[in-house]
Amino acid sequence: MNKKMKTIIFTLVFLSLLLLISPAMAEETTDASWHQFHKDAAHTGSSTADAPDNNHVLWESPEIEAIAASSPVIADNLVFVNCDVKSAGTTNLTALDLNTGEVVWSEEIGARTWGSWASPAYNNGRIFTTMGPLVTCFDAVTHEKIWEKMNPTGQASCNGGPTIADGKVFSEDWQGGYYYARDETTGELLGSYQVFQSGPQGPRAQGTPTYYDGKLYLTSASYQYHNESGALREGYLYCVDANNLSNEKWRHDFENGLWGTASAENGIVYVATYDFFDGEGGDIYAFDANTGEVLWNNENAIKTTDGTIALAYGNIYVAGGYMSGQTYCFNGTTGELIWQTDPDLVIGSWTNSVTVADGKVYAGKDVGIGGMRFGYEHLFALDAYTGEILWKGEHGGASPAIYDGKVFTIDDNGRVYCYGEGNDTVDLNVTDITATGFYNHENTITATIANDGSSYAGDVTVSLLIDGSLMDSTTIGIGGGFSKNIDFLWTPELEGDYNITVTAEFTGTDVDNSNNQRTLPLNVVDADADLVPQPFFKRVYTYQEYKIPVVIKNIGYKASNPCTVRVEKVNMPTEDIVIPSIAPGESLTINFTEYVGAGNNRMNVTVDIYDETPEVKGISGGESNNALICEGPNANGKVAGVSPIAIPSPGIGDWEQFQQGALNNGVTANYGPSDDTPDLIWKKDDFNGPVDVVPIIVDDKVYVYSSSGSLCCYHKDSGTFIWISQTEPGLLQTSTPAYGVDYCSRGCIIVATFGGDLYSFNAETGEKNWKRHVSDDGFELPVTYQDHRIYIADGLGPAAGTKHVYCYDDLGNFVWKHAHNDTAGFIWAGAAVVGDYVTYPVQEGILVSLYTANGIVADEVNLSSDVGFAVGSPGRFRGSVVYNDGYIYCTSEKGNDEGYLWKVGFDNTTGTFIDNGWSSMVGFSTSTPVIYDDKVYVGTGEHGDAGAFVCVNDSDGQIAWSFETNGGVKSSPVLSTYYENNPYIYFTAATMNGSLFCIDTNGMLIWEYNPPADDEYVLQGVALSDGKVYYGTDAGYLYCIGGDWNCWNDIPSADGRIISLNEIQNAILYWKYNSPSPGTGHVITLQEIQNMVLYWKYNAPL
Repeated sequence: MNKKMKTIIFTLVFLSLLLLISPAMAEETTDASWHQFHKDAAHTGSSTADAPDNNHVLWESPEIEAIAASSPVIADNLVFVNCDVKSAGTTNLTALDLNTGEVVWSEEIGARTWGSWASPAYNNGRIFTTMGPLVTCFDAVTHEKIWEKMNPTGQASCNGGPTIADGKVFSEDWQGGYYYARDETTGELLGSYQVFQSGPQGPRAQGTPTYYDGKLYLTSASYQYHNESGALREGYLYCVDANNLSNEKWRHDFENGLWGTASAENGIVYVATYDFFDGEGGDIYAFDANTGEVLWNNENAIKTTDGTIALAYGNIYVAGGYMSGQTYCFNGTTGELIWQTDPDLVIGSWTNSVTVADGKVYAGKDVGIGGMRFGYEHLFALDAYTGEILWKGEHGGASPAIYDGKVFTIDDNGRVYCYGEGNDTVDLNVTDITATGFYNHENTITATIANDGSSYAGDVTVSLLIDGSLMDSTTIGIGGGFSKNIDFLWTPELEGDYNITVTAEFTGTDVDNSNNQRTLPLNVVDADADLVPQPFFKRVYTYQEYKIPVVIKNIGYKASNPCTVRVEKVNMPTEDIVIPSIAPGESLTINFTEYVGAGNNRMNVTVDIYDETPEVKGISGGESNNALICEGPNANGKVAGVSPIAIPSPGIGDWEQFQQGALNNGVTANYGPSDDTPDLIWKKDDFNGPVDVVPIIVDDKVYVYSSSGSLCCYHKDSGTFIWISQTEPGLLQTSTPAYGVDYCSRGCIIVATFGGDLYSFNAETGEKNWKRHVSDDGFELPVTYQDHRIYIADGLGPAAGTKHVYCYDDLGNFVWKHAHNDTAGFIWAGAAVVGDYVTYPVQEGILVSLYTANGIVADEVNLSSDVGFAVGSPGRFRGSVVYNDGYIYCTSEKGNDEGYLWKVGFDNTTGTFIDNGWSSMVGFSTSTPVIYDDKVYVGTGEHGDAGAFVCVNDSDGQIAWSFETNGGVKSSPVLSTYYENNPYIYFTAATMNGSLFCIDTNGMLIWEYNPPADDEYVLQGVALSDGKVYYGTDAGYLYCIGGDWNCWNDIPSADGRIISLNEIQNAILYWKYNSPSPGTGHVITLQEIQNMVLYWKYNAPL
């Protein structure tokens, strides 16, 4: 063999070796590396690496629009993050320099779908990502795309990213219900596993696959479904052979959903659950990894979560809570709680997968806005053994990654932050002192101690000195960047002036001792309580019963004793009300009942009629100001009765509340677009937030309420902006407003907010008339308005318990409230007013009828037991009721594939329910039915699932036909009877890229409208007016959709549907100059002109 041949052979062998070990210099996976989501293929979430002892930010990246709840991975001196680059309309995988945070490269990947917060994964020199329906593999350093594959179902992944192990890439397709295995090198599909299916759509495969000891641990969740035994469940955990996904080892089902990812270590698999419906809390489970045996479980141990459990030091760590976060530590062997963070600090959240290293737990604080925004604004380091806060960072907090003594995390602002390499510093600062000063009274002195340094300060001695003499001290620890309030108790024996001094001393080095103490001059007085009834004036409607509020204020210096208040009324007997103690400077509102007559109704209010509480003598009035005696024309303490006006009937084109009127019937004689091709007339987005309620239409104005808290008014035909007013922003703002008319004939828009406030705005100007805070559980159902009264109810809030239905008048006066115990609350389940009764569903399956006058129960019926057509487990009632011709109609949902439509007899003269009607299993439904011509029309299906619009025979509840849709129909339909021989029905589908549908009463599609460049959810239904439908989407648009090209033949035109000669002449001008028709934009043709002339000639409606 010659030398040249040897050289060639050597070169070929060398190149072959390069290919075998390609890519060159790939970073090895070790105990200290962080290559995949939650560290490794088993998602243990803990590292042997060092981790920062202080909150020093080493670098922050440019604003790359990193996905807010996603997590970075680190390899090859790069930090990899998924980014939703809205500014460019792309989804990117971006690599940052490990040491500087500068962008090294960024490549477009599959489009983010369903708001996914999935993380990428690294292995052997390659970086993998799953976004949209694509699985993509890049060279980590050169960013060359090596391969890209489509999920076989074409469905997009959501939240669960890829896992790399054993030469394979494991991924999911969420709504498709599959997990996949692909060859890591080529992307070739090696196998798939379908999660349990029960309904048309089945549960979702959402978690990041977990690889441990040759097996995969997979999760699935649903908005409820039935398992193989028919039990109602929400979650599954599966164990399958990683080399053969069709080989299932075991499975376990759960009452609550597994929306997150499993973690595995030492032969144990851990999962945490999310209670999607009741919000009562999350469960944690430990399983034998080989057999699936439950080793222990702890139900309702945590707040509900999608987070992944971290494993370290024999413990497990997890965060949970929707807008109310906490972080927890449990014993990994027994499940016993070791510590939990203070819920008031809101550390951790339901999308937060905490991580552990170097004796520390890293968890984030979310921005607290909710909805589809999952961002974080602070990072906390906690002691892994005690939960003590070691430091607080001002940025980031999304599921952190830990590597080489640093922590990497994403902030809500779209930047990545790297903590590490800073100096440990302590700077104690006594920032504030507050105190009460009462002689012979135990006073509380509160000092705020901050550590403005970067690291934890232990053994901090906080001392209280009175006039320089030490009175008390305590020893605490304070995390860097954090503060604590310390309370001392003190009982001075003498009146006079005192200097209250608090000091904070540290055994180590304090970088600035000048701010370690603070002094508060305090005047101590000998004084008692002083209770004073405050003047009041209320304007209410005459000849009705009201709860009249009176404020009792303690303007003294000590807390009062419980005592009795007497109210002498005009039209009802004197009322004595016992009140509790009132702290100094505080107030208490009492409510007395009065039947209000016309004119000024003067009341006398006297506090402490039995001298039960000592009061100040001579300082601020004492006993002399206990009575509010209302005498003379200008006396305060009056209730003015005004006569309610007759509310005008709505115009034919008006849509004044959720389903048009207080009966929620959703049927209108007005007409909607009926052409085969609907047209966009205009769209608006001035309100800067999603729209999840039905627009309100009155006269020539349309009103829309957004999750940003903005209420906007537009001209309904042109879309011209008129005014905007603001309430507080909320989660989704699912309470449809209502239009009312108050006593002075002033039109008003009534708005109920997610924060629990009730507003009235002037319908013409947008000026706020009044605001009342009503509920701490918020509002999530439509406002019902009838005869000057507003009906609303508590939302789900943070937990189940006692919830109330409220009645206010349109002047903002509280009228009554009715309590329901042990209920989850009211979401979408609005009331109907039927004569003298207000009726509504309770989520747990009870229909209620109350007297509108006073909120007293007229009747209740339990649909699981009290009627002949009862269903033992009827599901949750999350839709508004509708009254029609002696019956109440409503819906319930029990899972993806089960739910009921109900028809229940109702006597509108007595307010009682009648055992007459039926229940029909139509499928999951939160839709409010429409009843017309012996048929009942209703939407079915959960958001994101395949759904259907169903027609049911009113006589027996049997399904007549079903119109299939690509998303659940959660909206309530609108039916137009204008076209007498063929009414039209309008509704929306609740899915990403959702559509607006028009069908006829035979279930035939007339048209479908899908707004261009808007792929967000459509949750609510539509309002219909004068040939147009109005609706909004989660993309933040209000749409006006028309279908008739001819603007000269509709109701608003001069001669209605009859074409006049003047209108033909006008149309000819637009044709002559080839100009778009006013209002529709259609360019009219000569043939259309000729057609109009024929209709004019025979005086026929066009």
